[in-house]
Amino acid sequence: MTYQELIREVELNIQDASQELIDSIPSRINRAIEFIAGEILFPDLLKLGSVTTIVGQATLTMPADFEGKLLFCGRDKGQISIKPGVDDIMELDSNFEDVGDVMAVAVMGDTMYYWKSPATATILPILYYKTVTPLVASSDVPSFIPTGDMQEKLIVSKVTMDIFDKIEQGFEGDKVNYLSYKIKLREAIVEARVWIVKRNKNMVKYSTMWSS
Repeated sequence: MTYQELIREVELNIQDASQELIDSIPSRINRAIEFIAGEILFPDLLKLGSVTTIVGQATLTMPADFEGKLLFCGRDKGQISIKPGVDDIMELDSNFEDVGDVMAVAVMGDTMYYWKSPATATILPILYYKTVTPLVASSDVPSFIPTGDMQEKLIVSKVTMDIFDKIEQGFEGDKVNYLSYKIKLREAIVEARVWIVKRNKNMVKYSTMWSS
């Protein structure tokens, strides 16, 4: 679905909303896309790249489009262990002084910390999750989401849910519309995950990592 079509679908769901909320739909759609990309592992957002170690240093800067999730890091002798936190690297070498082939890495923000530090600059191949490109033109499409039906269910449900959360603030009793779209979004996320794994068997390993 195009940006304009997504906007229109949300407008149809919230016809009695204030003009302020209606005007917020475009920006909410882009925020929803970022949220969805963080909830589901989309194959089109996986990217092969490389980083280069720096002599005498145990850190480097990740690529500009790095979203925050590193799925693989390697070297000529095989795969490098990816640790969950920088503290795990510090347990191996608290002063970041060990020299040799890189044995383990951890990422915080856009910085990779590595143990050990090679004596010469070394290229490390990586597989990472890249950031999504925001929709700008009315004809733009969130193409990393595989189908138009999936785009509608995920994005429209998320934006509509968020807007009804605002509309129904202060209501006595349940937020009926908010809860309805919350359920729709939850179901759409599950459906999307199943759809992707069925068609990309090699994604099972990474999907398991995603939910851990």
